[in-house]
Amino acid sequence: MKSSANLARSGPGNLPVDNNVYAQSSVAPDDSVRESSPEENEPEIPVPSSIRFQKKGINNSLLAVTIEPSGDFPLGIPMKSIQSWIRQQGCESWQQDESAISRFARQARQLDESREYVLAERKDCCVDVKVSPDRLKAWVAVTQAFGGEPFSEKLLADILEANHITFGIKKDVLREIQKTGWSEKKLIAEGVSPVEGEKAKFVPLVEESEHKGIPQEREDGSVDYKDLGLYITVSEGTPLLKHFPPTEGSPGKGVDGKPIPTPPVRDRVLLPGVGSAISPDDPSIIIATRAGKPFYDDNSVRVDPTLEVNKVDPSTGNVIFDGNIVVWGPVEAGYTIQAGHDLTILDTVEGADLIAGNDITLVTGIYGRGKSKISLKGNLMARFLNDCTIQCGGNIDVTDLMSHCFVECQGALHLGELGGKGQIIGGNIQVLEKAQARIIGSISEITTRIAVGPSKELLSKIARIKEEIEQLQHDLKIIGKPSQAQLKQGAVEGSQGFEDLKAKQVALVERLKSLEEEGIELQNKLDSSRNGLIKAEEVYHGAILSVGTKRKRVDDLTTDFYLFQPVNEN
Repeated sequence: MKSSANLARSGPGNLPVDNNVYAQSSVAPDDSVRESSPEENEPEIPVPSSIRFQKKGINNSLLAVTIEPSGDFPLGIPMKSIQSWIRQQGCESWQQDESAISRFARQARQLDESREYVLAERKDCCVDVKVSPDRLKAWVAVTQAFGGEPFSEKLLADILEANHITFGIKKDVLREIQKTGWSEKKLIAEGVSPVEGEKAKFVPLVEESEHKGIPQEREDGSVDYKDLGLYITVSEGTPLLKHFPPTEGSPGKGVDGKPIPTPPVRDRVLLPGVGSAISPDDPSIIIATRAGKPFYDDNSVRVDPTLEVNKVDPSTGNVIFDGNIVVWGPVEAGYTIQAGHDLTILDTVEGADLIAGNDITLVTGIYGRGKSKISLKGNLMARFLNDCTIQCGGNIDVTDLMSHCFVECQGALHLGELGGKGQIIGGNIQVLEKAQARIIGSISEITTRIAVGPSKELLSKIARIKEEIEQLQHDLKIIGKPSQAQLKQGAVEGSQGFEDLKAKQVALVERLKSLEEEGIELQNKLDSSRNGLIKAEEVYHGAILSVGTKRKRVDDLTTDFYLFQPVNEN
């Protein structure tokens, strides 16, 4: 590679022009495409006897100059002279140190002793190659030569070969580098990623009812309020869940041409729950061993019976059942209904406490009288909710009215989405994801507070789980040390001490896994709050609404209300 005489130099910058003493240098284009400069047509300037040039360093790659005190340069050395002397040394294409040249020119005015300066360095073309740890990508950067070995296609090919880059080379990038002779860091080769096989699948063989929660019309045109399709019922022997084993993926190929193995896919087995078993005819299927409602949990399924109650009053007392509960009649004040799974009440609830491990459906609604507490992990559906306290782990859907309620909802709140008035009046409502209603507040200007975002309880629970996980990890490390000590003392596998320690270790590992899964679930809930919003067709005076740090007090009737917090402010 041929370089011009005035090649760009490293350093703090050129000196200002002063009576042609500090003439500024510039980068010239390649000799093959530029015209001759006036400097090259002028005769070279002789090197004074007080100045001595020499090449030194490894392979004489450094151009040094020594100047003796002489008083020959009262105004300093002109840049024109220095460039002429460098050309006379045959080093015009070397990389010049502009800072050293400037000091040389300036300090020559007044010298007490001889000084040496390194003005230029010869550098070979440099090709730098980086390969990603997974061998799927390779990058190359090429720096030009300064008087040294120039770039060549052979040099690039040899370095790629030395780095074992033989596959997926990008020919367009290669051609560009070969054309220009230099390049910033660019992707030069890319392999083929391995394709992971499909994980084991567990497919439910019983589908949800298409008319869940909707009363069905009889043949004579009347409506059967008992047939709501709220849950699935299976008979003994019904196939419930089928296992499909994992499939193999395809290997990839690295930029070195070598195969990249497919990540292993672990198979999982079917786990029959209570009321179910592996089919004797097909080991890949779980069947029901009793009639009831199936509950699916990934690779497991159980069948639970459903408890049906005509009403809840003094004749029944509190109703507590680890399954589904259906109450066909009214629920009187002062009683508790606790369902391990779904709870469905078709008539009115008066001042009772309702607890469910999953969903609660109130076909009519509840008059809480300031006493009722509703607690559930799933979704809450009702026509109306009045004067009660609600802790809901999922979504809340109300058809007509929610009034004077204290609510903590870990999902979304919808009023009137499926029809009905869809109004919220009064109360204090905390929702994790979003709140949508047709009407918020009332013409009587009752204070209605709605806040969308994570509750203090959720943040506190996440913090507690993190703390317990750290403690369990610490305990597991401590347990690991005594087990080794016991083995040294003669304890062998099967001894009581060894087995007790092993059992404790297994229990801690299981607890740690459970907490980690719960932590992920809670973190996902927290992440879902980042797109929170409040939306309503009408909002009356007296509503105090907030989403994250965005807060709005409504002073006048507002239509088409929409409040949200931008993502970059979360």
